Formats: sequence, C-alpha cells, structure tokens
Amino acid sequence: MTAYRFSLHEDRIAPGGWMEIATPGASRALYCVEGSLGVGGGALPDLAPMERDEAALSRGMARVETGHTGALVLRWELAPSEEAEELEEAGVTSGLLMESVIDLPEGEERLMRLDAVALEAGAEDPTHIIPGPSLRVLANGAVTVRLANRETPHRPGGAWFVKEGEEAALTADDTHPALTFRTAILPMSLMGESALFYAEKGEGDGPPPARVYLDEAVAL
Repeated sequence: MTAYRFSLHEDRIAPGGWMEIATPGASRALYCVEGSLGVGGGALPDLAPMERDEAALSRGMARVETGHTGALVLRWELAPSEEAEELEEAGVTSGLLMESVIDLPEGEERLMRLDAVALEAGAEDPTHIIPGPSLRVLANGAVTVRLANRETPHRPGGAWFVKEGEEAALTADDTHPALTFRTAILPMSLMGESALFYAEKGEGDGPPPARVYLDEAVAL
C-alpha cells in the first residue's frame, strides 16, 4: 500500500487569472461553482472550456485560466503523499478545505467519482456506506452530519472526510434545502454502478438520488 494525499481546495480566480499546478502524479476533479474557465495541460491550445455547474478530470500538470467572468472552483486532488503541491498563480485566492492521507494499492486503477446530493428542507440522506474514501463539502443550506455516532453541524464551505466503509448520514436544516458535493475513490468494478449502500430502504421516496458529474479511471 502507498500513502496518498487526498485534498479539497476552493479556488477563487479573478477575471483574467490563471494557475498552473505542477504535481505530476496527481489526479484531480474540478467543479465550476461560478463563472467559467479553461482547463488544459499547460499549453493554451489544449484548454477545454468549462462552464458553471460542469466538471472535468485533470491529470498530472495542469493549467486553469479564466476570461472576463472569473470563476469559483472546487478542486479535489489525489496525489502520492511525498509529492508536494507545486502551484504558480496570478489572481487566485485558494483555500484548503480538507486534507487526509489515505492508503491505496500502488500500480492499480481506481475510479474518481464526483457526484452531488440535493436535499429538501428537513430531508435526510439516511445511514449509508461507500466502498472507498470520500471528501464531501456543503455548497448550500445547512446540514447535520453523523459519523460514528457523532453529530457535526455544517454551513456552506464546511467539509468532512468519510473513511472507506464508514457509516455516514446527514440531515438538512428544517428551513432550507441543502446541496452537497462528494468525490470518492472507488473500485473499478463500480464504474457506472451505484456505490451507495444503505442500512435501510427508508420511507416515502427512499434515499435521495445522486447526480454524477465524473466517473473516470485514474492510475495510481
């Protein structure tokens, strides 16, 4: 097993801003919260456009830049723990929301899946497990997260780590709907399949559906 750094950043990029990430062994999921941007491998012709509420997978060295709108980006990164992040930027304010070190088998492939769960006010995503570590963040609303019988309230920008196989549940505040994003590192056998295993079927409409933005193989 090899130690990997699994991190979540929030990058606010001013109009005309850019950043180059020189972490050769990294795989990263990018989600555009606001604005628009281009994502590529460092050469301008390779940049692919990404609009609000879209996601992209980036591997190795990457370049991100914006036009006149600027952008707000969520960036999940998986990299060998001995590889420090090398970042050059202009017009970027970046904040680390969460980081954890996880052990994965070197030389294999895993799925990097980014999905989102929307909850109505007062609704619950009941107790479930995922067969892989995940980093989650609250985008809108307010939730209470239950992990290992411990309850933690979160507001927008709040992030939490869930270990592989750990039971997790969350409940939206009674007054506002909630939206959470989650990137998980999963076995390849789950490509195109649900990774959510619920302790109970629940009542009414059952567990909330997850909207999948990315479900792609990454090499370790």
